[in-house]
Amino acid sequence: MLNHSIVELENAQSVIVYFRCVDDDLQPLHALERDLSQAIIDAGAGVYDGHEVALLEGDDAYLFMYGPDAERLFDVVRP
Repeated sequence: MLNHSIVELENAQSVIVYFRCVDDDLQPLHALERDLSQAIIDAGAGVYDGHEVALLEGDDAYLFMYGPDAERLFDVVRP
């Protein structure tokens, strides 16, 4: 998990990205996590909270991000 502070907001919003993870090599995912976390921090849009990957159960994967404004957070991480 990446080093970050927890968002302490009563009305925190989230951006959750779902994708299929078809490769057991998670290094590209970890690189993406570092980039997402830094972009979110630089924009002051919230925090990147981590991922969940179920490689043995259909290859479902999720990225979790939280902040005060989900639309702003999405705009930051979309590129």
